[in-house]
Amino acid sequence: MNRFYINKGKKYLQQIQTLNEKMIQCNLMLNEIKKDCGKITASYGASPGGGGKNNDISDYLVKLEKQIAKIEHQKGELFKKKGDIQQFIFNLKVNPSQEVCKRILILKYINNKSFDEIYDTTHYSYSYITKTLHPRALELVGKALEDSTKCS
Repeated sequence: MNRFYINKGKKYLQQIQTLNEKMIQCNLMLNEIKKDCGKITASYGASPGGGGKNNDISDYLVKLEKQIAKIEHQKGELFKKKGDIQQFIFNLKVNPSQEVCKRILILKYINNKSFDEIYDTTHYSYSYITKTLHPRALELVGKALEDSTKCS
């Protein structure tokens, strides 16, 4: 096994975890902003008319709506990038003896399975999965990435 390709594949696929974490952060921010909007809207409707407060609240709500749109857009970009990586895995060309490696990639990086869950699913030993199959799978990804940059 070639460490260069294994590391290249690992770095590429670890982006999925980073993207998942960023999407979770986006969802948390959206929930907080929407909660604030709900509180402000409720108090805005309950407050008597007149004065500059209503304009200030209205301006603040517009800013919050812009933040929501910006975060939703960012979330869409993250989702697209994650989809591109997952599609790369699905489109990975492997020979029949490498199918198990592709299956490991799908289970780990698309279905978000732990190595324990992969062990339960595939019935290969945990050690064999983590020390042999997963590194081989990463190497396949690294080589495919290298080939795709040569073709571009």
